[in-house]
Amino acid sequence: MSNIEIIQMTWNLKAHNKRILLKWGLGFIVLFLFDVFMETLVLPLIDLDKSPKNDLHFQGWGFCVVLLLLFGYRF
Repeated sequence: MSNIEIIQMTWNLKAHNKRILLKWGLGFIVLFLFDVFMETLVLPLIDLDKSPKNDLHFQGWGFCVVLLLLFGYRF
């Protein structure tokens, strides 16, 4: 293999890594914005704001964050 082929393979690998990081970043932004929406509009609307009953919401939030960390590169 020539040096040009090696450089091209390295460049493509870097572009692939950039896409993965971009998808992860966008995934976290979307997940965060959804959480902000839920906490500011939905939870107060159904009277679960600042009560121990909203623990299910935070457990689901934590589960989604863990899933995104572990499997986010596949999406």
